Amino acid sequence: MDCFLADFGLAKSVATGSKLTRTGQALGTPAYMSPEQARGEVAALAPATDVWSLGCVLFEILATRPPFEGETPAGLIAGVLTQDPPDLSLLRPDVPAGLVRVVAACLQKGSSRRPPDARALREDLDRVLRGERPRARLPRRPWIPLSIAGALLAEAAWGLSLALPPAGGRAPAAAPTPGESPGEPLAARARRVRERDAAEAARLLGEALRLEPGRAEWRLEMGLLLWALGRGDAAAEEWERVPPDHELARAARLYIGLESLFHSDEWQLGRPHTIEHFEKVRDGSGPEATLARGAIAVLEKKWSSARAVLAALPGWEAALLRGFAEGKDPSGNPSVAVREFTQALEGPIPFAWMRVLRAESRGKLGDAPGELQDLDEAVRIAPDRPEIRVNRAAARRRRGDAGGAVEDLDEAIRLRPDYATARNNRAGLRRASQDLRGALEDLDGALRARPDYADALGNRGNVHLDLGDPEAAVRDYTASLELRPGHVETIYHRGNAWRALGDPDRAIADYTAAIEREPRHAWAWNNRALARRERGDLEGARGDYDTILRIWPERTQGWNNRGVVRWNLGDLDGAVEDFTQALRLEPRDGDTLGNLGRVRAEQGRWGEAARVLAEFLEVSPAHPEGPEIRALREECLARAGQSRAAGGR
Repeated sequence: MDCFLADFGLAKSVATGSKLTRTGQALGTPAYMSPEQARGEVAALAPATDVWSLGCVLFEILATRPPFEGETPAGLIAGVLTQDPPDLSLLRPDVPAGLVRVVAACLQKGSSRRPPDARALREDLDRVLRGERPRARLPRRPWIPLSIAGALLAEAAWGLSLALPPAGGRAPAAAPTPGESPGEPLAARARRVRERDAAEAARLLGEALRLEPGRAEWRLEMGLLLWALGRGDAAAEEWERVPPDHELARAARLYIGLESLFHSDEWQLGRPHTIEHFEKVRDGSGPEATLARGAIAVLEKKWSSARAVLAALPGWEAALLRGFAEGKDPSGNPSVAVREFTQALEGPIPFAWMRVLRAESRGKLGDAPGELQDLDEAVRIAPDRPEIRVNRAAARRRRGDAGGAVEDLDEAIRLRPDYATARNNRAGLRRASQDLRGALEDLDGALRARPDYADALGNRGNVHLDLGDPEAAVRDYTASLELRPGHVETIYHRGNAWRALGDPDRAIADYTAAIEREPRHAWAWNNRALARRERGDLEGARGDYDTILRIWPERTQGWNNRGVVRWNLGDLDGAVEDFTQALRLEPRDGDTLGNLGRVRAEQGRWGEAARVLAEFLEVSPAHPEGPEIRALREECLARAGQSRAAGGR
């Protein structure tokens, strides 16, 4: 008899399909139990179920703790079903990246995303031992926000009309009268509480599904509730369990596509795969087909087409897609987006992600109180979603509330220690407060979680440069540019690192590349001028300063710097003109006063030079060049006296 391991101490016959427990009853040891076991889906047990348990064992061996913990068996199972395992690379930074990848692949919620069986797992482990890249797929990353709501139509996006199916407009299959089935009373209670507490509704409906796992209409509802709470991957797994021949299958397929579409990685990279979901639904004339065609237009960024397709479609789902298209279109109207999102929010469930979307559009309109109000409500609805905390942190930071922003990012990292975006953003706040070591620690953590995170690499380069390590900064900037070629700010900052290393030629090449991509990048022009001065190219530096002062005429330092170049070129009158203009903008700028005093002395304007140098000493009493300036002032006073005695100026 062929058998496979279902859990330690439990077995199932593959040949006979015999079940060791009644339908719907979970079996196994909770700490090593796969999601399909925890849901009591005995028929779904397969070799990939064993891979999950082996992944738990590997994780515990390496981390000295199991991947999921709970004070009670029920709490532990809830973690298995709804939480991601901790990032092993953060718990054990010394574990090879390939092994971390294999363990993470074993602990995928969906069995189809794991290594298919123990043989495949062993082959991957052998590859790791040989120093080769394993074949295991990386887990789908959670949503990463550089712009938090703009990356997706929210994992609340099509939300929840529990008079199913909202997309197709058909009534759900007739529900049994309470008392006729064991799960119906729980489902009825879920509908009663859904408007005020989506999490409790999801818990109740989950209990109903454990009693009656074959209820497709509840599967669809459960997925929508989970999506409303921001648990998109778990929602997609619920929809995938709707049988393909069921009347709700098209609605389920539509929701799977939408979750994929507005998942951050899918939005940026996975469009062809996502379009396939909608292509299976778009044929026909019903609302589902129309919504699918509108979603495809959104994927292709054909904003006008999306508006045209969705314009006449009733329902809050269509309003939500229209709002998203309006918000993403560079020529869109944020006021219209807010109106559409407000219409979408008239549904029966408190969707956290709808409020995130509306908050983004309110922010574009400068409605800071409305933006924060929406984000506060989103946090209340889904307090365990770190993505919302990151978005609110960004809003708080824009309002000058750095303390509140750090508080939100701290909580986001507590909820998900491997959340790279949260660590990257907190690093920015730490750097701003001069906590450079703390910023470096956060960026290292972000890059352990996401080695291909270009933004974090660039930010770590900035911190290395602040810490006086330009070589490390160049390495980080170069690695970031390999992932994100042509990124202007990274090119510019690498130019600064080359200057710090005493390599003006490479610095000039980077500044030039930044200017070619962004001709009005005043700092790139300014620093290229400095690098040209360092290389002795004074005419080139003067040309750069001419451009800077056309772009940035109110820049005191630009006038001062051009004055220095003109002085070095022997154009003393031109230098005086520039220093004088700088002092009109900032009358007590010490550097400019010192330069003007020296030039006036060189011109023989002794009295004026002495007056300007005295003002410099008053403004900058601790300046390093103070002794030299005092000596020059005394000389100017003496020469001015001699000149007056001789009848001169």
